[in-house]
Amino acid sequence: MAENGLMILRDFAFTGNNDFYFNKLSELEEMAEKENWTIDSEYPLGVLKFYIDKTFERAFNTNNILFDEKNDYCCFNTGLLTKNYESIIMMFKRNEMVGRQEWFFIDFFIESNREFLDKFEKTPCVVKHYDNFEDLIFDPNLEIVINYQHIIEENWERFHTDIANLGKPAVQVMLKGVVESTKKLIERNHRIAVPQYYNNKIMFLLPLNLPVDNKIYTMALAVEKVKSRYRANTIFTLDWAYSLARLISKPENSWLIPNSEI
Repeated sequence: MAENGLMILRDFAFTGNNDFYFNKLSELEEMAEKENWTIDSEYPLGVLKFYIDKTFERAFNTNNILFDEKNDYCCFNTGLLTKNYESIIMMFKRNEMVGRQEWFFIDFFIESNREFLDKFEKTPCVVKHYDNFEDLIFDPNLEIVINYQHIIEENWERFHTDIANLGKPAVQVMLKGVVESTKKLIERNHRIAVPQYYNNKIMFLLPLNLPVDNKIYTMALAVEKVKSRYRANTIFTLDWAYSLARLISKPENSWLIPNSEI
């Protein structure tokens, strides 16, 4: 179990060695609709691995793991579709090895696959990371209170060197102005505020376009609704922010995607 009490995939099931699991993720990438699952070249398919891990956690903790009649197999809906709009399922078999995880990973299957159909009488539900659709809509009319202590003092290393060279007081002033400008953009285009799933909550990612010497550095500001205001909790690099946003849905035409336009 993870520290926060959530069941994590590697504790639930044996997924093989790194090469085996990476090969299976590569096969999954080929099965699913075309999408860029590698944002950071140092971590091939890093977004896909994170997506599967977190989707499993949510499925387990919302009772969306489906078991066969004999309790010998189980599965969950990855939420991914093939180009023919078939659901892709991750399936497990009970582990007979003593002292190991209770289950072991078999493979990813499309819902029409005979092996899957032989074991299960229905397709497991798609996992949702939110309770109400309204939770995914950002209100630009609400005040944003910025947690400068956490963003600047505790996460200073996340800023590019060119920004950090300006000094913390200057960056704090810059942040305040950039956040107000971003709110104005969201008033005119609500898609700019991208919902994300983080710490078991729905939050939003807002673009921070930080100008330094005729160059723009874009980071993601994570904000959480607290009663009638938003609290800006922290900042993320775009690769990490994209992974968090992808849990809700595939970001389309988003500033989170490299070389895209708002």
